Amino acid sequence: KKLDLLNFVFFIAYLFFFVHLFALQLLKSAPADELPVPCLRNSLIVSLEHSVLDSAEVDYIKKNFNWGLYTWLAFSKTALVPKLDWYTSWDKAEAGIENFKKEVNQLIQAAKEKNVRLHLVLVSGLVRYISTYEKAKEEDIRNCQWYNDNKLASDTQITDPKAMNKYIWGTLSRYARKMRHNLEAKTKAALAFLKQKLDENPNIIVAISGWGEAELNYHRIIQTQSIQEYFCDYSPFAVLEFRDWILHTGMYDDATGEYAGQGWSGGGAKYQGASGLAKFNQDFGTNFTTWDLKYYNWSLDDDYDTDPTDNINNDPHRIPFSQYSHGQMMPTSGPDYIAGGFDPPREMKPGNKFWDLWNLFRETMVHHYVLDMAKWAAEAGLPADRFYSHQIPADYLFGTNPDTATLNPRYSTSASPLWTANIQPWGSPGATIYDIKFPPEINPNEFVRTTQYALEAMANMADNWAIMEYDAETYPTGLTVKESSTADILNEYLKVYRAQPHLINFFRWLDTRGEHQIKGKNKEKAFRQFIARVRDKARRPNLNIVFDPPQVVDFQGQHDSATGHNRLWISGRIWSGHSWKWKQWGDFSHFEIFRGEKADFPLDENYKLAETSEYAYTDKTAQPGQTYYYRIRAVNVKGVAGPASWTIQLPREDVSILDLRASQGGTTSPSPGLYSFDKGITVEVTALPNEGYFFFEWGGDASGRENPLSVLMDRDKVIIANFREKNVFPPLNFQGQKVVNRSLVLLEYVNYLTWEANPANQAVTAYRIYLEDEGGEPQLLAELLAPVFSYSHRGVAKDKEYVYYLTAIDQWGIESDPVSVKVK
Repeated sequence: KKLDLLNFVFFIAYLFFFVHLFALQLLKSAPADELPVPCLRNSLIVSLEHSVLDSAEVDYIKKNFNWGLYTWLAFSKTALVPKLDWYTSWDKAEAGIENFKKEVNQLIQAAKEKNVRLHLVLVSGLVRYISTYEKAKEEDIRNCQWYNDNKLASDTQITDPKAMNKYIWGTLSRYARKMRHNLEAKTKAALAFLKQKLDENPNIIVAISGWGEAELNYHRIIQTQSIQEYFCDYSPFAVLEFRDWILHTGMYDDATGEYAGQGWSGGGAKYQGASGLAKFNQDFGTNFTTWDLKYYNWSLDDDYDTDPTDNINNDPHRIPFSQYSHGQMMPTSGPDYIAGGFDPPREMKPGNKFWDLWNLFRETMVHHYVLDMAKWAAEAGLPADRFYSHQIPADYLFGTNPDTATLNPRYSTSASPLWTANIQPWGSPGATIYDIKFPPEINPNEFVRTTQYALEAMANMADNWAIMEYDAETYPTGLTVKESSTADILNEYLKVYRAQPHLINFFRWLDTRGEHQIKGKNKEKAFRQFIARVRDKARRPNLNIVFDPPQVVDFQGQHDSATGHNRLWISGRIWSGHSWKWKQWGDFSHFEIFRGEKADFPLDENYKLAETSEYAYTDKTAQPGQTYYYRIRAVNVKGVAGPASWTIQLPREDVSILDLRASQGGTTSPSPGLYSFDKGITVEVTALPNEGYFFFEWGGDASGRENPLSVLMDRDKVIIANFREKNVFPPLNFQGQKVVNRSLVLLEYVNYLTWEANPANQAVTAYRIYLEDEGGEPQLLAELLAPVFSYSHRGVAKDKEYVYYLTAIDQWGIESDPVSVKVK
């Protein structure tokens, strides 16, 4: 038995040994991970909060950090505020935002001169830079955010002559219709201008974010407690919107409302009217006697002043600031009070059904405000992967999370949980995330870290996201805080990187208050090391990855008949058609040059001529009268060599070399590789896309989309077949209903189909409608040129069910996946 056991142990040991060897062999033979061409998707946008107009600092930053291939230096401008005068016609917004345009143009020009990029942060003027809407708030204080005691500010704040522009924020309610029209007009004009500038400068404007930190007013916050005594928004505009959001009436009417389908999912017709009010009281423990507002009741039928140019506002329920009586805005009688009228809860009671519903609306109102902006951006044509929200993640601030028993007081006031940052598919989420360091005598743990939970939550929300105003350790003003070591700060930077944001807005390069200063601190040292660690990783979370070199391009040579030497050189470019050089790649080591006397010589040590890190080499050992063939390949710091270049012959014979290549997503016929042809003949090349891809265009020494392609071999040529992923997305909200078309002489049934454009698409030219036949197969019914969003299928049977499929077609003829609807 002992021998059997011993034999078994030896057997297991041998088995483990051979499995280990087999695994090592598999690893050695694993397919190479070749250095990818840098692009927006695989590059980390490192945006420093500093003015691009500061020439000296921009030069310092460019010079003192080795930016590499995949870390794109940008400068964040926080913030840009498009301003449209309160009395300007909304249809004149394009001309009314000239100052905004001038500022943007100035930033673009400075960035172009320095060859850096821009991240532009847009702020509306309602919750930041609030003097923007001073006239709106003075004209009608319902345009302000109201606290739960119907005050606009605290008793002390209101005595400040500048209170309107320091403490009183604008309401985010959609029901502030006049202010919303001004906001929408200026925003759409600004976004259209930014789209134009993005098209003109695609490598300069790398990201746009907005609105910057939209939230409810926190100026009466009590920092020592989670549950707050004072919070917004009780503006009569917001309160009426809350009611209609519950009932699905007014602007939330599911049939006629501007925001149809966006009301509370648990509300609707069941709460409408007197019987509905009784049910609401029963469900939520309230005792309202009318759906009219308790305070300052008003109606959507009111004249909200659609002509701002005449300086006259005839809204019958307007409340000018001159009529504001601080502390006296909760009447108990008179025309502005209805006993038993509808009113949100005025006391913060988490767990109470009515409070939770009101708080959900407050958060939803903030989200709608952010989402509406994103939809306008998509309508303007801004790509979703370049437009970000810029929210306060209030439920994750400083080490809290939604499951924490006691949340940060900012959450209770701001109504800005992290989910308000989710603007997909119209844009990408972004959130302000920074950590704070305290002296140990104030906080024994020293740190409160928003990154503790927020990073994972953001990463789970979207693949493409941004961390705004990031600081690994903010030093509170007035406190003496010892900065952490460079290594500790670097670890925090790398923690952020591993969460895979696409944009990191480092806050800030210079700070006169000292809270966020990077330059001259350990933060700068850590920042330099951070760039060095991530610059060559193409956003891969594995910081140990070293990519295999791609094939060397632009290899050329010339024979010097006077000396008999052969001069060899490359352009230094890593890829044809791109400007990046080999020496910009931090993991590049050197080139290996091989020489043979036959074209098919092997690439081994016997034929290795030289190693060099330079872009030119002279072969001084060439023998007069001898023909040589040369190839070159790149080697990375791990000693891994990439594929060899094409072969050049010196002195040259009368032949031409075809270097045939294919991008990711397809291949060619003949297969990619090097081919030698007699000079002057014509060859045919065919691009063959893989499943999920389409042939886009030829590159290198060819252009256009002709496929197959005839190539005249009158010289050496590089032909590249470029493929793209099929990324046309299906239309949204595909619906259908059967209607009756009546006239004096005709009665017919019509299936009326409607849909919406998918903002993720950039170049849709048509829509195709298919009708399912009796065998269940879709047959083309109609093809409609975009933009069109409805179709009438006439002459259908009254009681028959029809199944329709709808697809989108882009300018290259690529068709999206279908969406379907049944109509009976």
